[in-house]
Amino acid sequence: MAERRRRVRAARRAPEDEPSAGRWEPALWLLACLLPVSLLALGAQHVEVIVPLALLSVGGAAWLVLGRGARVPWAAALLFGLAAWTALQAVPLPEAVTALVSPAGAAVWRSARELVGAPSGAMALSLDPGASWVEATKHAAYAGVIVLAAEASRVRGLASVLSVVVGSGVLLVVVTLAHGLLGLDLLYGIYDPVLAVGPWSTSPLLNPNNRAGYLQLGAFCALALALSRRQARLRPLALVAAALLLILALLAASRGAYVALAAGVLLLGVAGVGFLRRARAGATLALTRAAPLAAALGLAGLGAWALSGKYQAGALADADLSKVDTARVVLGVIAEYPVAGLGRGAFETAFPAYRTTGGSLVDQYVENVALQWMVDWGVPAAIVAFGLLAYWLRPRRGDSAARTVARIAVAVLVLHNAVDMGLELMGVALAAFAVIGALVAESRSVGRAHAVALGGAALGAGVALLAATQGRTSARQQREGLAAELRAVRRAPEDERRRFLEEVRAAILRRPADPYAPIIAARVLLGLRDPAAMRYVGHALERDPASGEPHLLVATVAARRGNRSQALLSLRLAVERDEKLADAAAARALRWARDGADLLRAAPMSNAGARMLLRAAKDPRFEADQLTLLEEAAARGPAMIEAQRDAAGALLDAVEALRAPCGEGERDRCLTRAEAAAKAYDAARPNDAEPLVFRARVLVGRGLIDEAKRLLEGDCPRRSRPARCLKARVTLDAAERWSTDLDRTLRALEATECAAPEQCARVREWIARELTQRGEHLAALEYWGRAVEAAPTPARWTGLADSAAAANQPGRAKEAMARARAGIARGASAVGDGSAPPAASQAQ
Repeated sequence: MAERRRRVRAARRAPEDEPSAGRWEPALWLLACLLPVSLLALGAQHVEVIVPLALLSVGGAAWLVLGRGARVPWAAALLFGLAAWTALQAVPLPEAVTALVSPAGAAVWRSARELVGAPSGAMALSLDPGASWVEATKHAAYAGVIVLAAEASRVRGLASVLSVVVGSGVLLVVVTLAHGLLGLDLLYGIYDPVLAVGPWSTSPLLNPNNRAGYLQLGAFCALALALSRRQARLRPLALVAAALLLILALLAASRGAYVALAAGVLLLGVAGVGFLRRARAGATLALTRAAPLAAALGLAGLGAWALSGKYQAGALADADLSKVDTARVVLGVIAEYPVAGLGRGAFETAFPAYRTTGGSLVDQYVENVALQWMVDWGVPAAIVAFGLLAYWLRPRRGDSAARTVARIAVAVLVLHNAVDMGLELMGVALAAFAVIGALVAESRSVGRAHAVALGGAALGAGVALLAATQGRTSARQQREGLAAELRAVRRAPEDERRRFLEEVRAAILRRPADPYAPIIAARVLLGLRDPAAMRYVGHALERDPASGEPHLLVATVAARRGNRSQALLSLRLAVERDEKLADAAAARALRWARDGADLLRAAPMSNAGARMLLRAAKDPRFEADQLTLLEEAAARGPAMIEAQRDAAGALLDAVEALRAPCGEGERDRCLTRAEAAAKAYDAARPNDAEPLVFRARVLVGRGLIDEAKRLLEGDCPRRSRPARCLKARVTLDAAERWSTDLDRTLRALEATECAAPEQCARVREWIARELTQRGEHLAALEYWGRAVEAAPTPARWTGLADSAAAANQPGRAKEAMARARAGIARGASAVGDGSAPPAASQAQ
């Protein structure tokens, strides 16, 4: 027995420690093609990339098995089985069978067919058969990669496969850093990434969670290479690669990746203790190997710390836990589809019926690999798949250090996928299954490998063909296409719109759970004034109760029927469920409302409702209700700066003008509410001078003029836009005659605003008008003269003339008026052509 165990351990070490000589095997060449191509092609998320890669993977695996005697590990057979199960989900089955296996799914199909008037018949277990064909193709490709990686590992050693994975990770680092260093916002100079946010984010893997998972997998594989006994020459390069990969993984600022990395470091520590105990030559050798690992991790941490910025800190501090809520809701979905699931790939279109939060964003995945498999495949298939993979990848006695760390690499990626969804991206999954294939190379293989290879090749080719035809358009592409066509036919003749309606109905039958196509159909029917529109609106609400768009359509129908109260209530419901509809709802509310009370009924208690009221307050038809609307906007959007600012300004204007509803009897109430709004504005903009001006105006309204002056003088210089405070201080001196303090304030204001000639002229003109209003004509004349000196215009020459006349300087007034007339006749550019304006000393 002991001798047998020794032979087994030797066999496990052989692929890693004693690779056969010679050039690379075809399996390795195929892996070296599949992994980088899938990575560079945006992670292989489009059917145009998925199908060729799958054909290459499955075809290459079949050729190796049939022509070169390669083995088929049981893990590959499992993936072929999952591909077959996914394909079965997409195949139309008799309605009775589907109703027996998935009653909830059958109900969804019946509802969609009744909606479009289609006859009953065969229906698939999947609620998105096209997406399921694509997923079946991907899993057939994963099975082929396992065969390729197992053969490469068996012939050339574990290190050969790990090298390909590490090389792909380094390629990702190079491409990402190149875009960052060159300041390229377009990926490859041609593609505008929607998801690229923050530094070092323009990358083939745009999602930072996917990018971090791929890089961490490569980093731990690099550490495994560094521990390989027979690959000492690669150790320095492997350690440098591990450091680079970890640095960029940390810079992705993925919270899930940080947690997974911490777990991986802990597992490395546990494995390191085992290395020390098994070190026959003493602890020195094990410590020598452990030191480079610690150095690589330390270097990665320091590098990420040095390069990290505000984006990383903000991303890690993000307290968004919506993924947890999604996972909790998914448990209820699994309870409705326990046996066959929704269908692999159907989650995106089916989940809206169960979500609890509104908005226009659609959850594409569960963000938890175990729950994703259960909701897609059903509980039995998911448990079998997860259990068998865990069994085949379990740690085993006698494993070498490199093999142990490679297992940790897979474990870290799986842990990361407990909170982030990277394995749903083909580019990430191919790398993961390549490592898995290398680890199961020496496990038991399928007995009838030729039959499995032929069956897998036929399955892969068949599902790839169906994916290319039935799944060529994703759910997102279908939505975008329908929206674009709707815009194109909105004002087209009726027959053309009817033809488009038939396309929409076909889209509903392709994805019966998707709520978007029924909304498009309802819009078309509303344009045609067809009463059938409400049936589609009702179906959309059934498939996505948290959506706001159906309520917007209900509001339109209610308004056409003269039910204004129902229309306004539906607008409110629409905005409560999707704040992005606030502008559209506000436009409709302004058309349908009779007074401010109607507008208040349509606006919810949220920032979106406050935005609706702010827009309504600017409409001249509701001028009488403007102050009420602004006050309500401030109350409904306490965090909205614009609402607090506009409410405070409107209240203070009403108080200062003794205008209703802030006359003598309501003055104190208005000042109290203005003070609250001003303080909220000040708290939101603590570095801005404008909130101080509002607070000072409140103090003035209460007769505390000296306290208002102290407020403006004390804090204003430390804030941005101090000219606002200085102008307010000038206004506060309206009851005083000329003083040294006023002169100092005016000169400070002039110095603050004189950044350019025209700017200087404007502020001097403002000062001159203020002085004119208080009867300081000589001082006003000085500032009019300095205004035309900075930027002469006919209007300013006229102001200078009026001021000179008021100061009893008729000669100066006559000269200035002549300049004004000349400017009007010849154009402002000819005024001041070399002749200097009167000096400031002359104005005195």
